[in-house]
Amino acid sequence: MALPDAQLDSIDRFTTKFNKYVRTYPESREDTFYEPTVENVREALSLYGREYEEVNTSFVIIVDTTWEKVTHLTY
Repeated sequence: MALPDAQLDSIDRFTTKFNKYVRTYPESREDTFYEPTVENVREALSLYGREYEEVNTSFVIIVDTTWEKVTHLTY
């Protein structure tokens, strides 16, 4: 069964798992399967009047450099 043939709840579950994978492995955006998968998800969601929102994996850390102590950031 292709994703566009699935029910909306199945598409939503797949999309959630896909987004979690991309957040965990941002380098997966460079994989040859990334764009075809995104297009497949877009097509499937569009059949239900929904849109796919790209995963945002960026974040910002602001460090006050006037601190007198050495600070280690762990993430």
